[in-house]
Amino acid sequence: MIGAYLTDPVAIVKAGVPDTFNERPDPVVTPTMGYIEWKSKLIRNVKGEEVVSSGSVLMRFDATLSHADKIRIGDVDYSILRIQVLKDFQNVGMMVFLQ
Repeated sequence: MIGAYLTDPVAIVKAGVPDTFNERPDPVVTPTMGYIEWKSKLIRNVKGEEVVSSGSVLMRFDATLSHADKIRIGDVDYSILRIQVLKDFQNVGMMVFLQ
């Protein structure tokens, strides 16, 4: 059922793991679909600080997504403030709050 809502093209920009010289490889961009909602919301980030999120994206669940990654909408890369797992009876999705 979650697939009916995923109508907006977005991309996940995966941050690479630093090598022995502390240099990151080029990021891997994976296109996917989501539901973008632009509205301000006060949330807590990973450090426990209160920050304002400018928007959120409803996506299919991806266990490899982390706060070091970014979400690309159009030509702009947005930082991930919070990842909230959403569940119902059969489907698992996630709401990703952006900065």
